[in-house]
Amino acid sequence: MRAVVFCAMVVCATCSGEWKPLATPIAPEHRIAAGVRVAISLDDTAHLEETIGVLVGQQLDLATAPTQVAATDYHMGAVAAQLPLAAVSVVWGEGGTATASADLAKSVIAVAIGRTGEPACALGWQIWSGSAQVVAAARAGQAGSVDIVLTQPPTTTVTFGPVIDADQCLALLPAGSKEFVDAQLRLAVQAAWAPRLSGATLKVLRTLVPTSLVAAGTTGTALAGDPASAVRASLGYGEVAGASLIKLNSKFAAAPLQVGIDADRHPCAVDQPAPSIIVAAQLPPTVSPQAKAVLRRALVVDLAVLQHAGWALARSGGWCRQSASPLGEAVPSGWAGATVTSLAKWADDAPPTVRMWPHAAPELELGDTATGPVVRWQFADATLEFIGVVGGVPAMVLAVRGKIRGTMRPTLAANNELLWVAESGSVDSAIVTSPLAGGTVAANAEPLGTLVDAAVRGIFTPAPVLPLAALLPAGTVATSMTRAGDALWLWLDGGVTVP
Repeated sequence: MRAVVFCAMVVCATCSGEWKPLATPIAPEHRIAAGVRVAISLDDTAHLEETIGVLVGQQLDLATAPTQVAATDYHMGAVAAQLPLAAVSVVWGEGGTATASADLAKSVIAVAIGRTGEPACALGWQIWSGSAQVVAAARAGQAGSVDIVLTQPPTTTVTFGPVIDADQCLALLPAGSKEFVDAQLRLAVQAAWAPRLSGATLKVLRTLVPTSLVAAGTTGTALAGDPASAVRASLGYGEVAGASLIKLNSKFAAAPLQVGIDADRHPCAVDQPAPSIIVAAQLPPTVSPQAKAVLRRALVVDLAVLQHAGWALARSGGWCRQSASPLGEAVPSGWAGATVTSLAKWADDAPPTVRMWPHAAPELELGDTATGPVVRWQFADATLEFIGVVGGVPAMVLAVRGKIRGTMRPTLAANNELLWVAESGSVDSAIVTSPLAGGTVAANAEPLGTLVDAAVRGIFTPAPVLPLAALLPAGTVATSMTRAGDALWLWLDGGVTVP
C-alpha cells in the first residue's frame, strides 16, 4: 500500500485511520487519466547514460574454460581477460522504448593453443571494435501495474582477430583454428556483456517507472469527534495491458498514471458535484534543476488532481477543521475588542480557538512566488467561528462568514517529508456576527484581517506531514518542487544502488 501515501498526499492531508483495500473500483467519472506523470527530461539523458555505465562497470570480465579445437587433438587454454568498456548511450524511441548501447575499447586478449604435453602457441587476439545494444520498454501490466521488459534479444557486434605477429604461430596450427578462436571469443563476449548491459538498463528503467506507485485504498476524514466519512483513492498506470506506457514529446519521456478520487458525503459538507476534469495533453516545457543528478525525474501532479482532491476532501468533511490549540501570539491580547469594539467588555484576553464550516465547494489554483510554488484555495462561502473565554467559560465570541481564502506552500523537509505549510488567509465580503451582541456587528477591517489570517494558519498547524519515502524506491531523494503549466513538479533523484 506504499502508493496510497501518494494518494493521501494529493487527496487527504488530514485523513484519520488506516488505509484499507477498496471494496469496489472507483467510478469512471472520478478517474483522472494522466493526472500524474513520471517525467524524464531528455536533457537529463547524459545522467542516465552515466548511471548505466557505472552499473555495467568500467571493464568486462571475460572467462572461458579450456576447449578442444573441433575435430583435432589441440586445445584452446582457459581465457581470463578484462576488457575495458567505453561510452554508453541512451536513445528514447517513438514507441516509448529506451535503447542503451555500450562500446568496447580496443584491447588484446591473450590466447594459448597447443597439444597436451607440448608447449602451447601463445597468441594475441586484438579487439578492434565492439558494441552491445538492448532495447527496453515500460509496458502496462494487469490492474494498472507496470512491466519493464526487453522488447527484443540483446545484440552484440565484435570485430577482432589475431595480432600481426601471431601469423607464424597460427601457421603451425590445424586449419580453422583462427575461426574457432573467433567463435569462442565472440560467444564469451556476448555471454559476459549482454546480461550486464540488460540488467543495468532494466534496473534504471524500473527505478524511473516504479511499481511502488500502484495502489488503491480507502480511509476517512472528519472534524475531531465526528464520525468519519470514507475517502477512496487509487493510482495506477492507466493503459490497456501490454500497451507502451512511455510517451515522448520534444522535451520529455513520460509515463502517465490514472488517479481515482471519490468520497462519501459527511454531514458537515455541502452536496456539490465534482469539478470538471481537464488535463493538458502534453507536458509544458520546463527547465530541469541545474544540480548534477544520478537518475533525475519528476512526479508531475496536474491541477485537475488537486482540484478533485480538494472536492473529495470537502465532501468527506476534511475541510470542517478546528485549530488544535489556541491561536496564541498570532492574535493580539484583547483580540475580540480590537476586532469588534463592542465585544471588549465581554470576552477575556485569552486567545481563541477557531473552526471552519464550508458552505460551498473549494476552488484551487497554482501560483508562483519568489521562493517556489504555492496552492491557493478559496471557498466562495464559508464561516470561521472563534471560540474564546467569556467569564472563565469557553464560548463562541464571533463568527465571520464570507469568501475565505488561503495559501499553502508545499515544502520539502528532512527525511523526504513534504509539509503543506499554511502561509496566509484572508476574507472578502465578510459578515461578522456575535451571539454575545445579539446578531450582526461592525468589525474593524485591519484587526479582522489579522484574525482571519491567524485562523487559517492556525487550523493547518501543525503543518500536515506527508512521508514521501513510503512511495518512492529506496534511496530516492526529493530534491525540489517547481511549477510549470497547471502542474506541480516534484523533482526526484537517486533510487538505484550503484557499486
